[in-house]
Amino acid sequence: MKKYKGVAMGFVAGAMCMVSVTAMAATYAKVQATVLNDVFFKFNGEVVASPSDQPVLNYNGYTYLPVRFVGESLDADVNWDPAKRMVSIDLEPEVVEKVVEVEVPYYVTDPDKVQGSYEELPVKYAKDEFEVKVNAFMCDKELNRTKISLSCYNKSTKGKAFTIVNGSAKLVVDGNEVDLYPIPSKWDQQWGRSYITKIKKDSERTEGYLMFEYIKPDWEKAELTFDVMERSGEKNTYKYKIYNDNPYEEEEDED
Repeated sequence: MKKYKGVAMGFVAGAMCMVSVTAMAATYAKVQATVLNDVFFKFNGEVVASPSDQPVLNYNGYTYLPVRFVGESLDADVNWDPAKRMVSIDLEPEVVEKVVEVEVPYYVTDPDKVQGSYEELPVKYAKDEFEVKVNAFMCDKELNRTKISLSCYNKSTKGKAFTIVNGSAKLVVDGNEVDLYPIPSKWDQQWGRSYITKIKKDSERTEGYLMFEYIKPDWEKAELTFDVMERSGEKNTYKYKIYNDNPYEEEEDED
């Protein structure tokens, strides 16, 4: 609902302006307005009608909304002060939480070490000044796919450029090989379409995914390999052995 509040409160503000004109006038005048009983409101995807005692009115070509109904539907506190002839709407400010990625102090340059031990995500591997970090496994049961988040960093001082060879990617989970995601557009547009050249700062890392078929989130150990190719055609195989530090069982679908 919070995503909708900014838009909907604009309607409330408009209605408040119209209410204020009447409240501040020296005299009150009776007007003829039309009750619109076929107007509905949509709050965060839910369609509702206002209560019968809080109708929507049309007067002189303008639509007047019931302030209390709209405000309280947006989780606002709506009050009327008869002494001051004032309507007040209090809405708690939205708190935006910033997620900060915490780097794990683990860096691998020896492929034999990666082969011989399992590590917790995220995990990095670098060779010839090109680094690839495996950030996360994102398992989507509805789309029957697993997205493996990668970030790449080219630190070459010799002008080398690299790319990931999509078709070389292989994933083995708990001893079973997982097929690549079958849809042709399975690869992030970064891989195979262009080479990653040297960047000047860490915030310019190239982000993307490798896509496989769905794996259950209770997996324990995974082995991921793929080739990284230089513009010259020379390839290096990047190998990762990763364990799941937060496995959980998914709920069974109800009939």
